[in-house]
Amino acid sequence: MTLILIVGFWWFKKDRAVAPADSTQKTPNYTAQKQTLPIIDLQPMVDSWASKQSGNASVVVIDLANNKTIASLNPDKVYFTASIYKLYVAYYGYQKIADGTYKMDAPYLSEYNRGKCLDEMIRSSYSPCGEKWWAELGKENLN
Repeated sequence: MTLILIVGFWWFKKDRAVAPADSTQKTPNYTAQKQTLPIIDLQPMVDSWASKQSGNASVVVIDLANNKTIASLNPDKVYFTASIYKLYVAYYGYQKIADGTYKMDAPYLSEYNRGKCLDEMIRSSYSPCGEKWWAELGKENLN
């Protein structure tokens, strides 16, 4: 069993000034300050999680503010995307329908029209539709 885990953390803080009750008072001028949060060592957590897995796994946790990897497990391992590719194929397929290249109700595969094929590709992971669309749209365009 292969598991792909993508983790991202975003921290936001907004200072908000409350309008004064008395209109003669001035609202304080708050300036945005970049806040740095302490980096938590997540490597022990990733290692603990990995020790309980029976399959192959890769994890990379990145501190986006500093563009620094703070925890990882097999970070350079490459996996086949399995059915995830169908999401990109469907997105591109819907773009081609929107721009008029294809018609949603055009016959496509067996009893499926193009629209039904896109829907089944996402809803029930119907591979024949995904593979046909992918080949037609060009795998090189969706890499």
